[in-house]
Amino acid sequence: MFVYAIYNREGSPETTEKNKFDDVAKGSYYENAVAWALANNIVAGYDDKHYAPNESISREQMAAILWRYAKFKNYDVSVSEDMNVLNFKDAEQISAYAAPAIRWAVKDGIITGFEDNTMRPKENANRAQMAVIFNKISNLIN
Repeated sequence: MFVYAIYNREGSPETTEKNKFDDVAKGSYYENAVAWALANNIVAGYDDKHYAPNESISREQMAAILWRYAKFKNYDVSVSEDMNVLNFKDAEQISAYAAPAIRWAVKDGIITGFEDNTMRPKENANRAQMAVIFNKISNLIN
């Protein structure tokens, strides 16, 4: 659903790429969105054959997708290495692939931590969080 929203924001562009994931149903409403996002390095999937479209998205997965989308849009996603989001109490739970994305998302105010100074990177993002974050990215990136 999150990738589908990004795809729609882009005007549902045509893609010559075909779906390569076994678990993305042919003819599904999101098939072209996933193929487009994969072709543009916005998503990678769990492996070469699995995308897990029916799984919930974690906060760190959402950050990584937005980071790649921002790069696709030529938005400056640079952060200094000493920019330490890793001040969050649960920073050690942030996956290596998501750390640069979370650094950027925190720096640009797209994602914030919780009142108890945690990021909760593995926690599933709920619809309200996704809507707020998608609105922030939409206001930031043309």
